[in-house]
Amino acid sequence: MNSKEYISKALEELHNEFPSFTFKYQYDSLDDSYVIEYSPFDLINGDIDFENRKFAILEDYFNNNYSESLVFINEFDPVGISKPEVVYEGHFSYTAKYDIPQVILSSLLIWDEVFFSESYDYSLAA
Repeated sequence: MNSKEYISKALEELHNEFPSFTFKYQYDSLDDSYVIEYSPFDLINGDIDFENRKFAILEDYFNNNYSESLVFINEFDPVGISKPEVVYEGHFSYTAKYDIPQVILSSLLIWDEVFFSESYDYSLAA
């Protein structure tokens, strides 16, 4: 199994274990690293089960001696993910364990519509 297959499998397992969380994945060719972004931070922060699972994935990944790096970040990290390859959408509810997770492939997204789909009026009312 190559590193990309390993990460895809790990992300799928993570999302099945933590369906309330959103996971985004992107390969960064400049750093030769895989970046996994998780959110929402307020639900994940302090979740010991998630931290243990994340550590186990990192430990297993590095024990397999893949040449690329693997990094976990949250949505507030300044590095961020600009164009994720895969998005596992969270349900943002701890009771939705039996729902089917939604997976969005980046090839199906039109990025201009994602980032510029709505116009906002920021004028102040007098």
